[in-house]
Amino acid sequence: MRTMIVALFFVLLNSIAFATQEKKTTKIRLTAPGGFLDQTTIYFDLGITPAYSPTEDGPKAYGMIPNAPTLYSITSDNVYCSTNGFSDLTESEIIPLGVRTDTAGTYIFTAPIITNFDSSTIIQLEDREQNILTDLRVSFYPVILADSQVINGRFFLHVSRPVHFTQQVAGCANNDGILFVNGENTIQWTAAYLFDSTGLLIDSLTNITGSYSFGGLPEGDYHLCLKLGEYETVKDLFLNGNYVVAYIQTSTLTAAANQEITFHSTVHNATLFLWEFGDSTQIGGIANPSYTYMEAGQYKVILTASNEAGCSYRDSVTVNISAATAVEALNHDARKIWAFDNTITVQLNEEINEGAELKVYNLLGQPVYYNSITKATTVVTLSNEPNGYYIVSLQNKNDHFTKRVFLGK
Repeated sequence: MRTMIVALFFVLLNSIAFATQEKKTTKIRLTAPGGFLDQTTIYFDLGITPAYSPTEDGPKAYGMIPNAPTLYSITSDNVYCSTNGFSDLTESEIIPLGVRTDTAGTYIFTAPIITNFDSSTIIQLEDREQNILTDLRVSFYPVILADSQVINGRFFLHVSRPVHFTQQVAGCANNDGILFVNGENTIQWTAAYLFDSTGLLIDSLTNITGSYSFGGLPEGDYHLCLKLGEYETVKDLFLNGNYVVAYIQTSTLTAAANQEITFHSTVHNATLFLWEFGDSTQIGGIANPSYTYMEAGQYKVILTASNEAGCSYRDSVTVNISAATAVEALNHDARKIWAFDNTITVQLNEEINEGAELKVYNLLGQPVYYNSITKATTVVTLSNEPNGYYIVSLQNKNDHFTKRVFLGK
């Protein structure tokens, strides 16, 4: 006996169609003149077929309650269902409904439950005899029916696919973005209003069907308000852009020779960086470099930030460098860096702290050498690097020292 029960359990388990998180459900209800009612459930989910399937659908069991109506939906192979499943609503569906009456009078169609549908999906009841479409999201449909009728081919449920959105990214001038709206051809929206993030009306269209667009837009957040009679929904959209903005911030605008200055870039949409320090030195590929000037003077620092879309932006600051003080000269004398042939020599005439490190960058900002410093003299050989200028960065005692050197083999 236990074996039979377990076997029956697994048969029932295998016959259940498990819903996904994408499942969208609506219940259509028909209420008779005396208050008796019946309803049918229609759902949309991934992998569901429109034909009847015992694992996906439930056949209608007709009740024997006096004066109560019977409402059912009809599968593509003409099975009357209390529960009827369809696929994931990538295309709109028209679902035939059937009615049996047990009394004469005014019947009312409603949709008391609508769950997981996109707000731009419209659910309408069609009465083909009266040529009437009723939006069940915001209203109900009353209809006079006679006693003891079986009505097929008159009432249909229209469920539209949701509105889809695509975009053309705003370009370098940030004024040519486009939002494309791809709506259902059978739905004529009363109006569509596009607002920016501050609530300012950008554009509006009326009595629109199918696909349309809003152009000349900059990057940013937008709100599209769609209206269909008394029904209204708002879709929040973001339009991407390729334009670049960049600003330079510095640790100081006045420094002494051999004193490190940290440059920080605040950018938008930038992935490529080129720094010009005004002394013929250029460093690329670093968003936030540090630099040390060797001689007093006034230098214009230029940052060119760009991206792979070809957009760029330039910002500049001017730094004033004074001659080094006696203390700075002593520090400079304690840290000596020079290059010869293909070697760089670093000499420290000071205590070496734990964590002291030496880095060498090419003028594209790419690291070509990195190591800890453990002794007073360190010799770095760069046999595989081309001739040219390199930036040597030395850190010890929480201080940074940077020098530009030339390697020539």
